[in-house]
Amino acid sequence: MGISFARFRRGVLATTACFAFACVANADFVLVDDFESYAVGTTPVGQGSGWSTNLTTNLAHGFGVALDPAGSGNQVARLNIENPRYVANSNHVIPDGNVGTLLFQIYRPETSSVLDMAAGFTAEFTGTNGWLSAGDFATPLRINNNADLLQIYDSNGFAEVTEPEGLSPLPGGEWYTVWMVADTNTDTWTLYVEGGEYEEQTQVQAGSISEFGFRGGTGAADLLHFGFLANASQGANMPVYLDNFYVDTDSMPGGNLSNPIPEPASLMLLGLGSLAMLARRRKTTAEDETLG
Repeated sequence: MGISFARFRRGVLATTACFAFACVANADFVLVDDFESYAVGTTPVGQGSGWSTNLTTNLAHGFGVALDPAGSGNQVARLNIENPRYVANSNHVIPDGNVGTLLFQIYRPETSSVLDMAAGFTAEFTGTNGWLSAGDFATPLRINNNADLLQIYDSNGFAEVTEPEGLSPLPGGEWYTVWMVADTNTDTWTLYVEGGEYEEQTQVQAGSISEFGFRGGTGAADLLHFGFLANASQGANMPVYLDNFYVDTDSMPGGNLSNPIPEPASLMLLGLGSLAMLARRRKTTAEDETLG
């Protein structure tokens, strides 16, 4: 995936700090899936990471592992479901009374057809046959079939994202990192993005509203799942790509807005540091043997 100069710089600074002090992982984020442990062309469903779906045939086509369409060489998930299908993960519950943060990355191909898809935290599934339905989302983020408009739900209805400017319609050909923060104390949620022309993390607004009410409220319910649902106009062969799912089930007030995704710069510098330490260890061993 692409990387902005700002994030590259932060990666270098963070890695430099790691050499000076003990490296600590981003507080409380747990990796759900980065899709690197599967074979390309297979599905993550049923392989221990908590993914479920109501797809009954051709799973690898509907929710399968693919190479990054942006050419990074990373493995990612290709989501290609049509109404009324869904994909969800149930391994990380946000208990009522907690603030939970979901982080993931999303990529819409430039050549993609118009999408109609929703994403977010849910409580119980109430749809037919126990399936996920549109009304189950407490924090619905929607790519709407009307020219790929990006919409959020605020208590009583959907509204188009107005800030950051240019995020709706959702641009194709770019990876975006999304932070979705759900506060079950107040039944409200907030959304942040980074990617494309937005080099810094930016809070999403719809008009003047930046804190949104849960859809229908959840009362005293836990948030049991997060997932993606194809809406009424979603047809076949309209894929989006997903990667790097992290969850913090007990965030501080305001959510966990750190970024746990390893930076290419960090990985490179950590690799160089490891090589330097290994070379130094070998040199010391050789000197000890000579003196001995």
